[in-house]
Amino acid sequence: MDRAALDAAIKLDIPHGGWIPAGRKTDGGLLPSKYRLREFHSGDWHRVIERNVMDSDGTLIISRGDLRGASDLSRKAAMRRERPWLHVDLGKINAFEAARAIQTWIMKNSIDVLNVTGPRAGDDPEVYKVTTVLLEAAFYLEITEKGMPDPANATPPWPDSVAGAVDRLISDLALKERIAIARMGENDLVALRLSLGEYIRGTFGLWSGNEPLLRACRAASGKRELPAEDASALIITALWKRLRETHLMRAVK
Repeated sequence: MDRAALDAAIKLDIPHGGWIPAGRKTDGGLLPSKYRLREFHSGDWHRVIERNVMDSDGTLIISRGDLRGASDLSRKAAMRRERPWLHVDLGKINAFEAARAIQTWIMKNSIDVLNVTGPRAGDDPEVYKVTTVLLEAAFYLEITEKGMPDPANATPPWPDSVAGAVDRLISDLALKERIAIARMGENDLVALRLSLGEYIRGTFGLWSGNEPLLRACRAASGKRELPAEDASALIITALWKRLRETHLMRAVK
């Protein structure tokens, strides 16, 4: 779980850090040097957990089911130290609801430094993939809510073609976000579908009767029926392909 959060931070160009027991030992062996964690003066995981809770603005715990082990220790440490914490149980809510809850909690508590923990990969083999997708989705939800027009205020004229929708998105996204999307792999687009997809459906009228755009999406997909969620996913893929042609070689300053 911890490594999933670190990999998500590196991928999204977010500074990362924190503490690891002396010797950089993990369940999977020594932690590679690319992860900028500092070694604690001892190998006591309990004290490392406490320090990571204290050195962050809030602790996010992701699981599928009840907390135990290091996850429960993190929760107790946050409660004991009266620090903000959030437990997301994926056994009770779906991925989009989880990403929304994470993003809302981060905004409400003004969290700049986030401590992420959860079960070990050995306890839940799917936890790595789920965690990276959720954190990326929460990141892109923040972009769409802070840096783009409010979908609630969106009114016609809406785009009536896939190319027109892509043009609008490119004009709404900041340069850094465009470059970040261009650098994503195709398998990573699921994070955008959980975040930017909602923005597209609200802003471009896919939930409000924009039949010309829905018809264009159906034609592009080759399907006679296409739900709004699938139409927004098709637009996201078209956006990604366009940005890979125009923004992939740019350098982020």
